Amino acid sequence: IEAGASFSIAIGPTKAFVTFAFRPCGLLLVYSPDAAREKELTTILNTTLRARGSAFEHPATRALANAFANDLNRLEDEHLAALKRVAQAERTWATLTKETPIEYLYSEQYAGLFRNPRCKDDAPLRIYNEHIYPVFDNGRCRQNITGIPDDPELAKRHIAVFAEQCY
Repeated sequence: IEAGASFSIAIGPTKAFVTFAFRPCGLLLVYSPDAAREKELTTILNTTLRARGSAFEHPATRALANAFANDLNRLEDEHLAALKRVAQAERTWATLTKETPIEYLYSEQYAGLFRNPRCKDDAPLRIYNEHIYPVFDNGRCRQNITGIPDDPELAKRHIAVFAEQCY
């Protein structure tokens, strides 16, 4: 901005904050110091976004932008709580997968919300019978680590089923 350069920034906030629940698609910021081009750029951007059916016009994305601008402290507090939940969930998985075929997925070499191990042919039936709902595709089981229950006994049971059915 100080150099007077035009630029654009696009962000995909769905994995960054608790806002994933809102399913915001993204945010595009375009900056041009050339006021004479403002109308032209606005028309081009609006046409592109609307013609391609972009979710940049989504109400949840607007709500996220509004929270960034007007309620950043609350958003940061939510983000901190989400990071603490991820850390707690990773510790639970790491502890309860020790000496199982999926222990490697919860080592220091992996991070993030999801793991995608291979699974046995009958894994969907066995896992769904425990009321656990991961996504199965092409012989893999996509696990959301924060989907593990807070209740220690139930978490232990769920992880045991994953450890039995996945590798």
